[in-house]
Amino acid sequence: SDALALFDVYEAACEPSYFVRPVEPVLSLAPASHTWLFGPSGAGKSTFVRHKAMSSPRYRYICLASCVNRPLQEVMTFLAIDIAERLQVPFAEHRDRSVSDLIRAIARIVTATHVVEPILHLDEVPVSVEAEGHDFDAAVGALLTELAVAGTTANVIVSSVNRPIFNATQMRIKERLVLEQMNLWTSDDISMFIEFLMPKTGLSISMKDRESIARAAGGSPRFVKSCFRTMLRCPDWSLTRVIAQTQSELQT
Repeated sequence: SDALALFDVYEAACEPSYFVRPVEPVLSLAPASHTWLFGPSGAGKSTFVRHKAMSSPRYRYICLASCVNRPLQEVMTFLAIDIAERLQVPFAEHRDRSVSDLIRAIARIVTATHVVEPILHLDEVPVSVEAEGHDFDAAVGALLTELAVAGTTANVIVSSVNRPIFNATQMRIKERLVLEQMNLWTSDDISMFIEFLMPKTGLSISMKDRESIARAAGGSPRFVKSCFRTMLRCPDWSLTRVIAQTQSELQT
């Protein structure tokens, strides 16, 4: 259906409408392995991870979008509460807990869960100020170290816009963390994606208009889907108006 083909958030029912690119990043779901996927907004990072991992009963999704512009201590408190809830482990919240204490608490939560080898997907990492983003990077690095010390087999996947930067004492973290860059799609990928969506949505788009959408998309599959939604919603609109509306929606 249109809704499944043009999904905004990937769910298991969207599997037939997932477009597999010729080249995709590597994502290990092996126990005790960790991946940090980074790249521009709209490149499909969240969808890629959810498609690869969410069919597993081990998968737990933690969205940090609500933590934008919040101090690191509040972000880590949110993370501890959310992970505890999703892993069904009791957690006593204290507003004055330090970041270090919260990191140790999260490690204890992951160790105590009855979920075997959980996959924790930390998505929409909040990066408003560069320095604050690096603080979060260091906190995640410290968490991975705590998990290793505790001997847990949890798998942590982080997706963010910026490449993580760890402090000088955390260089060894790269021994247990794979960094994968996810770039915007190539023009060929976008063109194939448009052709992939047409029969699924019932839209017939001329070659000239397909090329116009691909140019305007700038490598973003999110842009393409938004264009398709607008074309279905407003069939009488010109393509110029559809593209302008899509650009406006994605800038807000």
